[in-house]
Amino acid sequence: MRNLVLPWLGVLLLGACGDRFANFDGIVRGDAPSEDELDTNDVAVLDNATSYLTTPTYGGTGLAVHPDVVSFPAGWNGYKYWMAMTPYPNDQFENPSILVSNDGIDWSVPPGLTNPLVGVPPCDHLNDTDIIYNAQADQLWVYYLDTRRAHRCKGHETESYYDHNYLKLLKSPDGVHWTGPETLIDWDLDRQALQLSPSVVVTDDGSFYLWVTDGATIVTRYTSSDGQRWHSPQKVSLAAATWHLNVSWTASESQYWMLGLDTKEDGILYWATSDDGLVWQRYSRPVLHSAATGAWDENLYRGGFVYEGDTGQQRLWYSAFAWSGDRQMWHIGYVSTHYSDFIGQLSESPVLMPH
Repeated sequence: MRNLVLPWLGVLLLGACGDRFANFDGIVRGDAPSEDELDTNDVAVLDNATSYLTTPTYGGTGLAVHPDVVSFPAGWNGYKYWMAMTPYPNDQFENPSILVSNDGIDWSVPPGLTNPLVGVPPCDHLNDTDIIYNAQADQLWVYYLDTRRAHRCKGHETESYYDHNYLKLLKSPDGVHWTGPETLIDWDLDRQALQLSPSVVVTDDGSFYLWVTDGATIVTRYTSSDGQRWHSPQKVSLAAATWHLNVSWTASESQYWMLGLDTKEDGILYWATSDDGLVWQRYSRPVLHSAATGAWDENLYRGGFVYEGDTGQQRLWYSAFAWSGDRQMWHIGYVSTHYSDFIGQLSESPVLMPH
């Protein structure tokens, strides 16, 4: 979560996940646009959650960001929904954690698990979790970033990890016992852009795909046959300045779906679809708007979603913050709708294709 300008807030967020939350001098707060100020194409498809979920965190604050969820209609190891997220009172607590639920609303730590899955690194911080179910291995896999930038790792200049950003992987056969982490990608930040918000899918034929963003103009897709050895990075065509994103493969629709946060628009989460994962059509109508000042979600952040083909239900979890004095209070909200209603409303607005 870094280097973001949202014009509707007048917010400049510098640095990485921790920096964007901790250093906010000179911020100008502003309201999201009211529906009276918007035309039909700008009115969000979904209503914001009226309140946030209770998300137990190992530090006891209940503050959390960056949710990603996998669902199991018949349950998996006792639960239908498994969430990866990171607590966020500050970035030293932003370490991968797991919660479970049987309704997507009431969340708890699975019995036998002690969060976090990984502790604090020697400098900078961990961030940006993503969870998948690997059916072939019958395992949950959690991807995350281990970010160690030069300006946050002073005194570590001689270490091999100095000014690097890593994609790492944890695995579990039951959601309680985890192995790893394994380092999958090493980005040298002296030569390569800082990558954010990894999102991984596995398709019907067992192919794995990874999307990351530079937080501004470039989204890149990697390919893998096993979800661990990544290669062939390709720039994605997408009409959005994407800060964070979440992608899924929806077999019943033979499409990739994306929920993204646009850094150049008025605090919106947008929807995009693709047949190949490279060329995306983005719907101009927002999925969600940031709420008015005073609401718990007056500033939107990354969301995750699941589509339940047997019922047609589209479930969405999203993180956001509100101000409490000079503190940001980060929480996760939940909304749901029927997919046919969801895509029907989106389809009434123009589709934005990349130039």
